Amino acid sequence: MGQCCCAGSRTFVEDKIYDEFVERSAERAKKRTDPQINQEQMDKILGMIQQGANLVAGGSRLECLPGYFAREKIFGPVQQLIRFKKLDGVIERANNSEYDLAAALFTKDLDYAN
Repeated sequence: MGQCCCAGSRTFVEDKIYDEFVERSAERAKKRTDPQINQEQMDKILGMIQQGANLVAGGSRLECLPGYFAREKIFGPVQQLIRFKKLDGVIERANNSEYDLAAALFTKDLDYAN
């Protein structure tokens, strides 16, 4: 059907823009309502957050929305923001994961990206 199995849940953010990025991401996240497929998935997501995350938006079920709504399995509305100072270190960290299936780089500086 053309779907892409890519949930961007780990975001490495350069140190000099990290605080503003977290603030803007939290503002956007507070405006979203993401359905889960079932209670098991909901518990899994909330359990992962409780393992030491510095939660800045969400983190609990909205009582006004009963049920789960989704008809297919989804990964969950969680974005981990990880601060980095040097690009070499972040590349090593990003490549040292057994779960990530895809990656992207966003910058205005093409030389930096290359």
